[in-house]
Amino acid sequence: MNGARVDLRKSIAAVLAAACLALGASHPGWSFALYQLGYYGSAERAATLAVAWRDTGRRLGEVQSYCGETDVFLCNLTVIPAHLHAADMAQGYLALAGDPADPDFTAVDVPAIERSEVPRWWGIPATFIASWNSLFANYARTAAVLEAFVTSNQRAQGAALAGDDGWKKTQSHLAALYADELSRLTADQPALAANAVASWYAAALAAIANGGALPYPDLLTAPDLMHETADFSAAMRALADGSIVRVDALVAAGDAGTAEDHPEAVQALAPGVAVAILGSSALPVEQVDPGSLRLGPGLARAEGAVHYADADMDGNPDLVVRFSRADSGIGCAAGVVTLIGSTFDGRAIGALAYVAGGSCGD
Repeated sequence: MNGARVDLRKSIAAVLAAACLALGASHPGWSFALYQLGYYGSAERAATLAVAWRDTGRRLGEVQSYCGETDVFLCNLTVIPAHLHAADMAQGYLALAGDPADPDFTAVDVPAIERSEVPRWWGIPATFIASWNSLFANYARTAAVLEAFVTSNQRAQGAALAGDDGWKKTQSHLAALYADELSRLTADQPALAANAVASWYAAALAAIANGGALPYPDLLTAPDLMHETADFSAAMRALADGSIVRVDALVAAGDAGTAEDHPEAVQALAPGVAVAILGSSALPVEQVDPGSLRLGPGLARAEGAVHYADADMDGNPDLVVRFSRADSGIGCAAGVVTLIGSTFDGRAIGALAYVAGGSCGD
């Protein structure tokens, strides 16, 4: 009886998958990514977020015009980056709401971060600059990872339509990694926005009215926007938890950059790229298949012998592998380093690190 149920579930899954591909072929705007999230073709949630960010951007534009006309210095420093990031977020969510198949499925998309920041300025409290730049860094990363997530899903759909199971698996693997990161980034946004708004009032700045119900900067913490963002974060978490095991990794990539975040630290070690996958009680590294690991947009394979060492000195053995930086496609500019692979029993794993730009001396 149990076997019959399993076969029935498999049949249902096959029918749904076939329907997914048929819809993708006949309706180019139908969202394969949202189907994977369990929305079954409904782009309502992503579209709602796109509208919310579009409206936020419009109000930020009004604030920007007011601040430019009245020469409110700190307002100009914050609202200009906020306006740019709002446009990026709206565009990203709109793309997710209707992502067509991409026939270029043999190319890997890695997030390209375009950041706008509040510059350091004499007389501006360091806490003010830090809080706003933390928020803007999150916005920039979210927009970049969202774009890569959409592209990876489009290419997974393209590979599925072409009957290329290998590339469908690779693109879906990357999409799951990006979904995990999107869940983390969007979960952090409410607190980061609240901190930025608090620093505004701590600097004794007045609220600025605009066309919406909330003044600036409070509109960045609008309840509807925060609610939709929380729902999206939960959806990304549900997708990632069922698709990938996120691992931490220490990466040493020649002179290509330095880490922005712990624990995915990037340190100088020319000419190759050394990666230590950090072991834990949740995933002992002895379960990781070194031959499955692929690094960067070039999907570089590990080179030479692997070894086990306690790289982060936490008492758990870590898996240390080396890659060719040229093969990995990791450049010298600021960006993201990705690592995907699997365990010996077939579970997908992935790591993602943000790196600052540096010189490439090799």
